[in-house]
Amino acid sequence: QQNCFLMEGVWMRFLPAIIKLQQLLSEGIIGKVHSVNANFSLPGSFVDTHRLMNPATAGGALLDLGIYPISIADVVFNKAPEQIKSLVHKSATGVDERSVAIIDYGNGQFAQLSSALQQSGPTDALIYGEHGFIRLPEFVSAKRIELYINNQAAQQFDFDFNDDENFKFEIAHVTQCILQKQTQSSVLGLSTSLRVMNIMDTLRAQWQLQYSSNVESAELKIKK
Repeated sequence: QQNCFLMEGVWMRFLPAIIKLQQLLSEGIIGKVHSVNANFSLPGSFVDTHRLMNPATAGGALLDLGIYPISIADVVFNKAPEQIKSLVHKSATGVDERSVAIIDYGNGQFAQLSSALQQSGPTDALIYGEHGFIRLPEFVSAKRIELYINNQAAQQFDFDFNDDENFKFEIAHVTQCILQKQTQSSVLGLSTSLRVMNIMDTLRAQWQLQYSSNVESAELKIKK
C-alpha cells in the first residue's frame, strides 16, 4: 500500500552455496529431482519457561527450526505442495517438540522434513535425483556442496565465510533491491513467503497447535 520494499528475512536463501545449488539443479545436474530429506534439531534441555517451550511466546521447533527444512525443500521444488502429512510429539507445555512431515509436491516428488528440540542430529540436507544426489552439510549455514553423480568421482564446491558474516549476503541483496527502487525481492518474493507460511499453517492445524491469543492475533494482522 505504501509502495515500500518488503521481504521476509530468511538468510539461508542468499548464501552462495544455496545460489549455486539452484544453478546446479536448473542445469539438471542430477536429472529429475525425486526427493529431499532435511533435518534441523537443537540439542540440550530447556526449562518449561524458556521461550522455545512456551506457547505464549510461539514456542516449539516449527517456527525456529522447521522453517529451514521447509525452505530448502521450497528452494529445490519451487512450487506449492499437493499434500502434506505429518506426525508430532508435543512437550508437556503443549508446543511441538519433535515432528516429521512428508510433503508431496506432485509428479512423484517428495520431501521428508524433520525438526526437533532437545534432540541431537546432523543439520544436513540431501537431494536425490535420477542421476545422482547432492548433500549439503549444515545446510542452514551452508558453506559446502557435495555432488555425487552416478559412476563418477564426487565433486565438492566450497563457499567459505566467517561465521560473523552470515547475514552479509542477504544485506547486500536487500541493499541492491532498495537502491533499484524494487518493492520485493527477486530471490524471495512475497508469494514464496506465503507459500511457505501456508505449509507451516497446515502443519499447525494438523497438530492442533495454537499459541496464546495475542500471538495468534498478531499473526492474523500480518497476513491481512
